[in-house]
Amino acid sequence: MPMTDEQYRAFQERARRLARKAPPPPRRRRGSLRLVLRFVMLLVLGAIGFKAGLLIHLGIDAFEARVAQLEQGGPVDRAGSVLMARDPLTDALARVGERFVRH
Repeated sequence: MPMTDEQYRAFQERARRLARKAPPPPRRRRGSLRLVLRFVMLLVLGAIGFKAGLLIHLGIDAFEARVAQLEQGGPVDRAGSVLMARDPLTDALARVGERFVRH
């Protein structure tokens, strides 16, 4: 069934109204690499803060004992022991944090 001129005009008018009300096309997100790098940096800093908190809470000897237990476990535990091993940044953060924590 072909469209009549009146139907076609009504259709074109509705299409124009919808086009005016349509949201603008989405913009390409810029800085997505920056966002990923920021996320990774926050993740690393959070992990170091977590390690420092555990070091403060458990103490050096207990922390080292737990890491040694992880070294004796399976592959996932050994990977965890590598990540949880003490490092200079964690030690420095723990020393600073100990001043603010009451035992």
